[in-house]
Amino acid sequence: MRTKQQHTPVRWVTLGDVAARRGDPDGAPTGAWLYEQLRDRRLIVVQDGDSLRVPAFMLTADGQPRPELRQLLHELRAAGVDGRSAASWLNSPSSLLSGEVPEQVARTDPARAARAAARFAAPGEA
Repeated sequence: MRTKQQHTPVRWVTLGDVAARRGDPDGAPTGAWLYEQLRDRRLIVVQDGDSLRVPAFMLTADGQPRPELRQLLHELRAAGVDGRSAASWLNSPSSLLSGEVPEQVARTDPARAARAAARFAAPGEA
């Protein structure tokens, strides 16, 4: 049920930013780690020219994926929602959550946020 919503710009961080948060002086291990997280549906990772970018809201202060977002991301990606669209929905007020922001709702009520993600991603409801 992909409803129209007002989008809030997503702040993206670079591979170098993620490596710094993780305490990795060489970005190569972090690049491989990012691909693992993408494969396991723990993070959104997009290619932007020659650079990999991750939505800042998806990471903890030490550069780890926020665990409460995993189910939301699984629902969105399983339904074929692309990374940029998923990041935008997660970061913007949603009518499916009475105008609240999904990634923020997930901090206190992950089950409610996951239900909204499933409804947003429902096939044939766009």
